[in-house]
Amino acid sequence: MKCTVLFASPRGEASNTLAVTRPVTDALTQAGWEVERFSLYDMDIQPCRACRGCQSDWEHPACVLRDDMQPIFESVLSADLLLLASPIYSWYCTAPLKAALDRMVYAMNKYYGDQGRGPSLWRGRAVAAVTTCGYRPERGADLWEEGLQRYCKHSQLRWLGMLSARPPRLQRAVHGRGEGRAGPCVCRRTPRGDGGESCMTSLFVVRSAARRSRAMSAPTAAPRAQLRHRPRGVHPPPPANRKHSKAPGDDKAMAAARSAFLGKGYYAPLRDAICELGVSLTGDRPAVLDSGCGEGYYTAGLYQALLDAGKSPVMAGIDISKFILRLAAKREKRVEFAVASSYHLPVADASIDLLLNCFSPLALDEFRRVLRPGGAFLYVVPSAMHLWEMKQVLYEKPYPNEVKQTPYEGLPLRHDPPCRADDPP
Repeated sequence: MKCTVLFASPRGEASNTLAVTRPVTDALTQAGWEVERFSLYDMDIQPCRACRGCQSDWEHPACVLRDDMQPIFESVLSADLLLLASPIYSWYCTAPLKAALDRMVYAMNKYYGDQGRGPSLWRGRAVAAVTTCGYRPERGADLWEEGLQRYCKHSQLRWLGMLSARPPRLQRAVHGRGEGRAGPCVCRRTPRGDGGESCMTSLFVVRSAARRSRAMSAPTAAPRAQLRHRPRGVHPPPPANRKHSKAPGDDKAMAAARSAFLGKGYYAPLRDAICELGVSLTGDRPAVLDSGCGEGYYTAGLYQALLDAGKSPVMAGIDISKFILRLAAKREKRVEFAVASSYHLPVADASIDLLLNCFSPLALDEFRRVLRPGGAFLYVVPSAMHLWEMKQVLYEKPYPNEVKQTPYEGLPLRHDPPCRADDPP
């Protein structure tokens, strides 16, 4: 599999756009993809002259201009994914990328010649975008996104989505405020002990359906998560065809009730046990995913425990409820959250060192896919007397839960802490 990246920031290696793009390309490389990047500001890309000289050849781009576009044509035609990376200037991409897109829409689409409508040479290829902008992405990058959607429809390409980040220093320049207005990005600035900031790489990727050899190759394949940035610290929900209700998971009232209950500390012993195990099962720089993280009670506790142990974790949580994830994002701002299903994790293959699943659906195939070799799966299930008092109220004949050890293929048991009847789980 191959990804062609058209990178169009004048700031080059020091750009915010490249900082946001790198985690995406690194994840693709880790999944076995070939990534070829073109830095358009270092190339001679002339604007299209609308001469239609390319339209007479229906088998090749055949652009008559002699500049640096030819290797781009060749790379795009051999790629499975075209990734467009540009800052937003005046509500659109930068000039070199616009010139390249204009050249490609003519040279790749043989629609405009005197002999009638011809083929699209790049039909079916996937396209995604990564952007940075000074305004809120939904007001700064929306026109660029709409333009790309129309571009892809016209060219018979598959639009996967846009990942848009709002760098903190651009917020200060535009609004005169600090980074508190920002939602999480693919690459986020996090405080260091010396008072400075470091760059935290996201665990989320453009599309984690990279199931080894089939990523983005099937014509009907869809992205694992829509990628346009949303405010309030939560990445967007899955596509509508993966949701079984308009607002799946806990609603606002349920999320508030759950958070209030856990805030009273009834489950603190369980949280502390999870933290102790999490610290013992991870190295110095663990990648940690909490699948079905809810309001982030265990997520935040584990993250802080890893920090207290002198480690540098990169942590993320997913849940199907956008309402409960807003509480999670407020609880722990250094952890990234996404609305997603456990059965369609927006995470790259073999990228997770510790996967926590606490009272949540068991998606074994996805968990095996995302865990690194030697990674740990921390699975929390109800014990015999879990919610016993509630059962006594609701049922005429309450019954204890069955407690048993279940072997899971590919996930050998390392540690099975004892459960007591008076423990919360």
